[in-house]
Amino acid sequence: MAFTDVYEINSDLFGQILESMLDRLPTNIDSRESSVAYALLAPIAAELERFYIEAADEDRQSFLVDAEGNPTAAGDRIDRRVREFGITRKDGALATVSLKLVTEVPTLIPAYSQFATSDSEPIVFETQVDVMATPTGATVVAQATEPGVLANVAAGEVTTVLGDLANVLTVTNLAPATGGTDGESDEDLIDRFLTYMQRQATSGNAAHYERWATEISGVREARVTPIWNGAGTVKVVLIAETGGAPAASKITEVRDYIESQRPIGATVTVIGIQERTIAVSATVILQPNVSLTAVREAFTAAYLDYLAEVPSGGVITLTRVGGLLISIDGVADYSNLRLNGGTTSITLTSDELAVAGAVTINV
Repeated sequence: MAFTDVYEINSDLFGQILESMLDRLPTNIDSRESSVAYALLAPIAAELERFYIEAADEDRQSFLVDAEGNPTAAGDRIDRRVREFGITRKDGALATVSLKLVTEVPTLIPAYSQFATSDSEPIVFETQVDVMATPTGATVVAQATEPGVLANVAAGEVTTVLGDLANVLTVTNLAPATGGTDGESDEDLIDRFLTYMQRQATSGNAAHYERWATEISGVREARVTPIWNGAGTVKVVLIAETGGAPAASKITEVRDYIESQRPIGATVTVIGIQERTIAVSATVILQPNVSLTAVREAFTAAYLDYLAEVPSGGVITLTRVGGLLISIDGVADYSNLRLNGGTTSITLTSDELAVAGAVTINV
């Protein structure tokens, strides 16, 4: 019998314990709240309450998931468990960005100079090499000082000079920062560990290639196709933590790692998932006093959620998109629904993921 079968672990645990202890007293002993017996047993019940709560937590975290598959352990408990099987939590990755520096006169900008966004909590980037900046501008690659997806800032957001760089007139990033990923979450680490345990990877089978690829930080998923181009060939398609294709440098990192692990004689092709843009357009009839802007925003959100659910090799169906549109509050009817300008559903290949293109909703 588990100790949780004795008492229910809830806000009334102290009361349950104390009541059980008082019930065991002989009937001729006063057990009222004002009694000596009550005063003596209450502190003991309080200590037992603390013990039961801590023991229940220990029991809960003894396993990574409960009977329904929900995570129960957290943090270092998970790290220590999976480390017994040679698995470690993936660290976050630093974003990189190309900066354009314009100076008043030709000026050497030393390595480790810092530039940042103008937010109240700025994202800071640091150059790694010296660069000679000029009045016409020079470019240099900078790296975020902290890992995480928040550092994947949009174009034009890095505009602040940090430190003593008086000759720098302007700094900006003409393209978005890329490559930043968060450290592996508890849930993702548990999922990867359970996959490791349930899908035995041996002798270079598909599960082995999947494991090698997902051991690299920044790779959320790998889809493996054996014998895709003849005997001895293997194709590995990577999906980044952010959901799209990983950066070219990350693909190279995975390829190099797999090359160091694969069986002799295998020819391995490693690519990023191909993002297929799916634009949608339609004409709607609105109910009275309904804003077209509100309808467009609500449909766009629903459309993005739908595309995120469609797997590689799946189908974006015209009828499902139409169903999303007609379900938006304020839409009475629609016509001229198009996906990428056509009136048929779109089938993805096994190497493709759908991403939203232009969403055009008119009346």
